[in-house]
Amino acid sequence: MNLILHIVKKDLRQTWMWVLAMALSLAGLGWASYMNFHAPPPDRNLWSNALTGFAVATIVSTAVFIAILVHSESLCGTRAHWLGRPIDWRYLLAAKSLLTITATALPVVLLMTVFLAAEGFPPANHLTEIGWRTAVVLTIWVLPLAALATVTANLQQMALWLIGLFVAFILAASLLHGRDGDSNIASLALIAVLGTAIAIWQYATRGARVARIALAAGVPLFLALQGMSPRAAATAPVAALTLDAPRAFPNNAVRNDYYARHIFLPVRVTGISDTELATLGPTHQLEIDAAGDRMAKVDFLFPALRRAGTGNNYWLQIPLHPAFAQRHARDPINIRLRARMTLYDNRRIVPITTAPTDIPGLGRCHAEAGAIFQVRCTAPFRITALLELFLTGADPERAISLQVRESTLSPLDIETHPIPVERFIGYVPTGHDLLPTERIELSIANPRANIETEFTLTGLRLQDYAK
Repeated sequence: MNLILHIVKKDLRQTWMWVLAMALSLAGLGWASYMNFHAPPPDRNLWSNALTGFAVATIVSTAVFIAILVHSESLCGTRAHWLGRPIDWRYLLAAKSLLTITATALPVVLLMTVFLAAEGFPPANHLTEIGWRTAVVLTIWVLPLAALATVTANLQQMALWLIGLFVAFILAASLLHGRDGDSNIASLALIAVLGTAIAIWQYATRGARVARIALAAGVPLFLALQGMSPRAAATAPVAALTLDAPRAFPNNAVRNDYYARHIFLPVRVTGISDTELATLGPTHQLEIDAAGDRMAKVDFLFPALRRAGTGNNYWLQIPLHPAFAQRHARDPINIRLRARMTLYDNRRIVPITTAPTDIPGLGRCHAEAGAIFQVRCTAPFRITALLELFLTGADPERAISLQVRESTLSPLDIETHPIPVERFIGYVPTGHDLLPTERIELSIANPRANIETEFTLTGLRLQDYAK
């Protein structure tokens, strides 16, 4: 034990500046995230840019810290000075692991504790979540860098490997297109097992060739697991999307912008009760073609499912490239969609006022009047409900769903960032202050089941479903 502590002290003298840089960058990340939520809308772009900058600084300082720490006793080559000393590799691995975990985990735990307290959530009530999120952050962001450092001889070589793995990641992602999904337990387990195995293998044998092959092979495997969807439970309902008869477009449904033209298909969700709600989660495959012309994916825009009135009537909103929509405005098009659909039940309605309201199972919500009427909700760690804002007691033109915050929570899905709260900000386009007869209500529904759904249409004409 004394030898391990001696190595830790020696390494800390070499890396303390980067340990400090990591802690300061992480503190800036938390501060920018807090201000990004609480700042007025005009200032949010500034804090959003600051958030990105602190995130990059945190990753870079962590990478340099780990590189210096591991490369001080290099595992590549035959000239490492520590090989001529009576130091067992187990002691060396234990010392490096101890300093790495301590230097990265403590700032993350401190950030989450302070952040929860600042938002009004007692940290003592969320110790399990703090511990789990810390383990996830270290596994996703620290362990891969540590594994990469063990198979490289210096910082320059490590940087080249990072660039190469990034390029391989992009190429593999393009080959595995359509496998979009959230980070999940399977990919987390792959990183934990592969990263730990590479580190132990390198310290025990210094067999860099085998470790490098394993590291490179992990990229496509990670992407395949990243898009893995949970299997439907045996008791999950059999729900499906079917095209419904044409109906009038609602006033708030038709939305086109510079980036996309949206079509709205009237559909019914069969196999569920009238009290259940449905949303679309990660899209695993979306193919649209017309006369052999296949449309490319619209970045950052995905198909969505919006309820139309009551019952099982919905709108399936699909984004199209404006150029594609213009070329084939009168041509028959074919659509094939494969996605995860989440079903919700136990819906409840909560009125939202300017006074903060604690909502069991959600968090804290309040409304803010001003040039833009806003509804803000904050929950510890994760919002696991379907949230919809409604303006009620108004004219039929205004009594509509204003904004939806969907959650497609799966037992496989995880969050990989150190910010311990999740937020929902709804903007109410009233055009003026609320009328005396109007009020804002928040609909909350809990997820019940995730199922896979496929929806195929052939010979569809855009002019019939766009306005």
